Amino acid sequence: MDLIFAFAFSAYLFSVGILAMRWARRQRTAESVKVKWGRVLLGSLLIFIEAKNHFHPATNLLQPSNETQAAAMNATAIVLGLLGSWLVVSGVIARFKGQSRDEESSKIVR
Repeated sequence: MDLIFAFAFSAYLFSVGILAMRWARRQRTAESVKVKWGRVLLGSLLIFIEAKNHFHPATNLLQPSNETQAAAMNATAIVLGLLGSWLVVSGVIARFKGQSRDEESSKIVR
């Protein structure tokens, strides 16, 4: 499963590199991507890492040594999970926000 994220991230970086080279050469670029794939990939990676840490088969690997560490580990897991979820949702919602902006800008206002 880790390799899937590595390949997806490398494909994303490859596509960003192509767009950057087109921009540098001042060539016409394709229409902007509606879904923000960088956000979606980063968010899904954060969610996957937290799920992997939570369901890891080695139970003694991630045990806190005191109550403060336990609270910090739980808070960090919750924050990273929420951040990952927000990134995924905001990356997908960007597609729909772009459509509404295009429709509003096409109207003639008098």
